Amino acid sequence: MDAITVSAKFAAYNWFTEISCGKHNSQIEAKRFADDNWKYFLAHADQGLGRLLIKLSKIPSARNKRGQEEAA
Repeated sequence: MDAITVSAKFAAYNWFTEISCGKHNSQIEAKRFADDNWKYFLAHADQGLGRLLIKLSKIPSARNKRGQEEAA
C-alpha cells in the first residue's frame, strides 16, 4: 500500500470517528468505513503523513517489547 492511500484511509477513519462520536460505533465500523471510502479523502491526504504512518506501524509497541523480553 502506498503512502497516499494510507494517509487517505487515516483521514477517512478520523473523519468517521469524529462524526460518529457518541453514537457507540466501534473501531471495526470505522475501519470498514475507511476501507470503503478512502478514495473520497484523497484530496485531504498527505504523502508525508502516509510515510510516517507506515514507519510507525513497523515499530514494535512497548507491549510487544515487554513480551519478547519476558520470553527470553
